[in-house]
Amino acid sequence: MISNKNDISLDNVCSLVTISTTENEYGEPTTAETKADIFCAELPVTSNEFFSAQQSGFKVQKCLVVNSDEYTEERLIGYEGKRYSVYRYYQRADGYTELYCSERVGNG
Repeated sequence: MISNKNDISLDNVCSLVTISTTENEYGEPTTAETKADIFCAELPVTSNEFFSAQQSGFKVQKCLVVNSDEYTEERLIGYEGKRYSVYRYYQRADGYTELYCSERVGNG
């Protein structure tokens, strides 16, 4: 369900993904992925955002809104079975943060 920018309803769920790299006992780097599920809302992408993102080399796919207290600048988001990169976020005055996402391709 897509929300209205002024009437946010956090009815959807997305996963904030954190990837950390450590060394194993042999000194080889290993990665671990941590996911935190939070509630979100999907907003329509404005034409202004679409063209601004395109000029910066991104193809905007989604605009998700999350509670600002739950977002700690993660750069990967899982939503509706796909993985997205957060290329820009905007902390609003009303306690929400808008996440502008482009689709991840490959292993990321």
